[in-house]
Amino acid sequence: MVYENASEEQARTLFKQNDPSHIDEKAYLLGTDEQEIQRLNRQHEAMKIVCKGNFGAPVVEQLRKGINVLDSACGTGSWTIDMSKEYPHSNFVALDSSSMFAAQDINKPPNCKFVEHDVTEPLPFPDNYFDYVHQRFITAGVREHKWPQIIGNLMRVLKPGGWIELNEPSVSEIANAGPKYTKLSKAVDRSFKKRGTRLNACRELELHLINAGATNIDMVPFLFPLQHGEVGKIWCEQDFIELYRRILKPAILEECPEFKDPKVYEQFLEDATQECAEYKSYMIIFRYCAQKPY
Repeated sequence: MVYENASEEQARTLFKQNDPSHIDEKAYLLGTDEQEIQRLNRQHEAMKIVCKGNFGAPVVEQLRKGINVLDSACGTGSWTIDMSKEYPHSNFVALDSSSMFAAQDINKPPNCKFVEHDVTEPLPFPDNYFDYVHQRFITAGVREHKWPQIIGNLMRVLKPGGWIELNEPSVSEIANAGPKYTKLSKAVDRSFKKRGTRLNACRELELHLINAGATNIDMVPFLFPLQHGEVGKIWCEQDFIELYRRILKPAILEECPEFKDPKVYEQFLEDATQECAEYKSYMIIFRYCAQKPY
């Protein structure tokens, strides 16, 4: 089953099924409702600040002249819309298994279009079609064994000499994490592992790129502040902690029965949030850029 609006009860039902074979691989656990759309749009703006821009691949001049770009697993399409406005001579395709991008009542530039498709399946594009492929933040929705297929699909549609860029967080590894936040992240990590998902899969992306034939691989880590600094405080309070309060709570309750009392859990969550500020905690985002050989 696919949860279009992942209520706590729906999420609880999904997480209780410990056998990964019982879980729909297409399920987007974080929901596709208006609340999630707004969260993803704020996350996009925060990413631009932390990463000092929308992308890291060396494709500025090509974008200005005009190339074909794929935004794989586009979510709300914030990145695609930003980029298509900044580079009107390039053509952008936003691809995702959810219809969040198409559903938004916003003006979309004429040089971008949406394709509804699951990134874990063969892509509906010919070989060597795109000059630049961008993808980010799909770790929590991908089973470990699917990564080689996903990277292989993206490399197939990339032109020789083209660039692929992957941005993924190490969700289970928080820099400078205190004991309370560590408890939460480890509980979520254990729960996701039961369904075949590694929340630090970003550490294997270089190997997947190499196996797919990529060259000139470069990795740059970015530190995303949690509950400290202007960006970190706003994003942590409105979005990151809200994930633990709304969507990830069933996973934590399954691993930590001492939080069954809602008041106990809420107090622990608030304490963990303040702990992030005290310890100056960071989420680590790994940006990989690589080229397809000529």
